[in-house]
Amino acid sequence: MKQIDIIKELEESILACLFIETSEKKEIYKKIFLLLVSTDFKYYQSFFRELINQFNQIKTIDPILLIQENIKNAAIIADLMNLKYGIEDISLLDNRIKELKKISISTKARLAKDFDELKDIVFSADEFYKKLTPNTVIVNLENILPIVEKNYDKRLEKSISTGYLNLDQYYLIPKKQLTVLTGTPGSGKSTLIDNIMVNIVQQSNWRIVYFSPENPIEEHLERLIEIYSGFSFFESINAQRLPKDNLKTCIDWINNNFIFLNPDFKDKQLNTILDFINNLPNIDGLIIDPWNEFAWSCPSNMTETQWIGQALMQIKEIAIKKDIHVWVVAHPFKLQKNDQGDYPVPTPYDISGSANWYNKPDFCLSLYRKSNTLEIHIQKVRFKKYGQRGMTTFNFNYDLNRLEEID
Repeated sequence: MKQIDIIKELEESILACLFIETSEKKEIYKKIFLLLVSTDFKYYQSFFRELINQFNQIKTIDPILLIQENIKNAAIIADLMNLKYGIEDISLLDNRIKELKKISISTKARLAKDFDELKDIVFSADEFYKKLTPNTVIVNLENILPIVEKNYDKRLEKSISTGYLNLDQYYLIPKKQLTVLTGTPGSGKSTLIDNIMVNIVQQSNWRIVYFSPENPIEEHLERLIEIYSGFSFFESINAQRLPKDNLKTCIDWINNNFIFLNPDFKDKQLNTILDFINNLPNIDGLIIDPWNEFAWSCPSNMTETQWIGQALMQIKEIAIKKDIHVWVVAHPFKLQKNDQGDYPVPTPYDISGSANWYNKPDFCLSLYRKSNTLEIHIQKVRFKKYGQRGMTTFNFNYDLNRLEEID
């Protein structure tokens, strides 16, 4: 049985079982719930967990209402339908709900006469999910060892170079993960991100989404053009100006590889922004720069620590779900200068709001500037195959907005 067919039949059978009274049959559909909740199908988990909660509390379950509430609250079923049926427009879900209701009623009548079919469905799903997740408590290492062996030979296959050899020894970029970047005021955090993004796109054809309301779009484009072309956008004493004939080529390259979100979108709530990102096709990276610029506020029923932790987990979930890497730039809060009048090297703990700025990300980087020398401090790397803690330095070429490695 194909994966998609099993899931479809499970969905229909679950809805049918909600109408069936006998205790034996209730145990069967409870088993299906537990089976689905224990799998890697994240789209289902909160939906079916809620069904289990209602079952355990002996509530009257209205499956159609439950689906509709999930659509409103979490859009989980929208993701589910898109995964299974290719339904992209949420308005089309109403038809699918009506269809499921009819199917469930007809399935109920059929199952009331022949219960073996449901048992077969459960068995088929059980076999399928055993292959997917051998046991929810004890992992079957025989299924994991081939992956480990592959990783041994291809350690860096799933990561991307920053384009700088001296930085790569500390920081490689895999998908499904989150980097938080902080730094002293005016150190060039956005410029560092831009240089890395240009390098990534040139070597891998990643498609990058910028949500950067602090940077006016036209000035941001000028900076990217300088980094990409190696020419100054304007007249400069120390650098050659970009030939006008090359301007369209640069703009076309940026247009093909980058998406820029409207700065006015910053007034939206994080959930709204992430829902929009979730619906963008063919993207590989997302930059939120800077976090402090957005009109997001902590809900009254949460502490700021709880809210920051939840927000960063939502961002990590979108990174995993969309198979992208996410960079969040966040300014430190009120750094104090030392007796020499210098700022200390900031850490994620200096970002306003929470120690979760260090705890939740997979990577933490801090930028520190001394004149035209930039220090990149790699302060956290969750998995050592993608780097290590340390520090490396660059020269900053002001005329070209480029970072240049120091030999």
